[in-house]
Amino acid sequence: MSIKQPGKPKAFNDPIHGLIQLDWVYVRIIDTTEFQRLRNIKQLGTAHLVYPSAIHTRFEHSIGTCHLALKLVHHLQKDESLKISKKDQLCVGLAALLHDIGHGPFSHLFEKIVKTGVLGKDIARTWKHELASIKIFDLMIKKYKLLEHFSSCGYTRDNEMTMDEIHLVKEMIFGPLEKSSTGSNSYKKATKYQSPLPADKYFLYEIVSNHTSGVDVDKWEYFARDCYHLGIANNFSYDRFIEFSKALVTDKKSGKRQICLRDKEDHNVYEMFHTRYRLYRQAYYHAVTLGTEAMITDIIAAAADHFEVRPGKPGANPESYRIKSAFDDMETYLLLDDTILQLICHDAQRNPNLESAVQLYNRLLERDIYKVMKKIVIPANRNIPDKAVLDLNDIITAGGNVVEHLKVEHLYFKLVKYNYGKKEENPVDNVYFYSKDNEKEPFTTTREKVSHLLPYTFEERHLLIFVKERDDKIIAEARQCIDSWHTAKFQDWLCQFAEKNDKGTQTELLQDQ
Repeated sequence: MSIKQPGKPKAFNDPIHGLIQLDWVYVRIIDTTEFQRLRNIKQLGTAHLVYPSAIHTRFEHSIGTCHLALKLVHHLQKDESLKISKKDQLCVGLAALLHDIGHGPFSHLFEKIVKTGVLGKDIARTWKHELASIKIFDLMIKKYKLLEHFSSCGYTRDNEMTMDEIHLVKEMIFGPLEKSSTGSNSYKKATKYQSPLPADKYFLYEIVSNHTSGVDVDKWEYFARDCYHLGIANNFSYDRFIEFSKALVTDKKSGKRQICLRDKEDHNVYEMFHTRYRLYRQAYYHAVTLGTEAMITDIIAAAADHFEVRPGKPGANPESYRIKSAFDDMETYLLLDDTILQLICHDAQRNPNLESAVQLYNRLLERDIYKVMKKIVIPANRNIPDKAVLDLNDIITAGGNVVEHLKVEHLYFKLVKYNYGKKEENPVDNVYFYSKDNEKEPFTTTREKVSHLLPYTFEERHLLIFVKERDDKIIAEARQCIDSWHTAKFQDWLCQFAEKNDKGTQTELLQDQ
């Protein structure tokens, strides 16, 4: 497919950032079917079933992230000693624009579905939406002759964009990545960045996806946009972050430069991470959101072996057209978006194997959602792993002779973690600051130096137990069994996990929300 002739910059009127103007080099990518697909992928998965206005998509978020990334680059370019080239700027802009192009239906929910293993155990171990993003980028490079496009727009006229720069874009999206001569399915995570980027330009890695501190334009954008559409107050300012950002040498031996902030912005940094916590607590991991996510997971699981993403050809292996096969073929994967549930229902007219999936989808439409029976706050001194298993049989047996109808398949549990972005760690410990009196000497700080009112722990965990069935007898039995288990056996389950310190005890009170 030939490239279009360079055109004029395009303006996007955005409720978050106002008027966004992007050069033709980005507009050409936005005007592709691969990017336009993002219009059909909601930013917050099923959160709109709790917050009706949360129907914004990955499309506008990606454009906004590109805008903020370029805004930060333009600010840093004021320091001529950084020698940020037009090609550097292009790499950052491309990474910001394409970082979410690999999202599947319902955004992060699809990744959670993949991790359950219902779409294949091998895929569950390796798949991330960032991996899909760089594979789709590979496809677009060939399909639209993007290397020629970058040159025709004047970004690489003096020095052609090479595969090293393409790999740099991919690492800005994915993180450290082993180089691959073919792309396809051979990408692997690396222990360090493979792109030939000099140490004094390391800060370019921290703009779109900051693996060191978590302070990056992607978070700035979705915090602002999500809060706006959720109706939740947003108390941090990304404009101040940009205005007081500098790229300073943090390692004199290697000359490594990282993005640093003015010391008076320390409260703003904490406010940013606190906003993340609030969004997870109030919206992303809202009990109803988690219930709807579990329902959609069950719908996809029920349809996985039967629903065809694209019509099968006569005589072809039918499995080659199902959801599981989409991970091996990006053109098939690109057909997956939030319309998948409606397509499953439509396909059920000729495929009776999809009937159970359709029945569950109808329950979702009628808001007959899996009900949360119990929310239990986990004591902070328990080192519970991410994949901790709760034997649901223990809950049923705790009910004694009262159980007549309740079965294991009627129950579902979710271990939820609310944190500031670095699990139990204080993410601000990894942020570099500089002072007004010495703008060339970056330093880190501690929470005690910022305020004694800041939290001492940065993660809390809740155990949520749901009942899937809508039968009143099953619900009543589930409630009684769960209450009995919580009283008699919860401490036994908890004791299998080692204590982190000696402050907590087994008799510590467990609060119900």
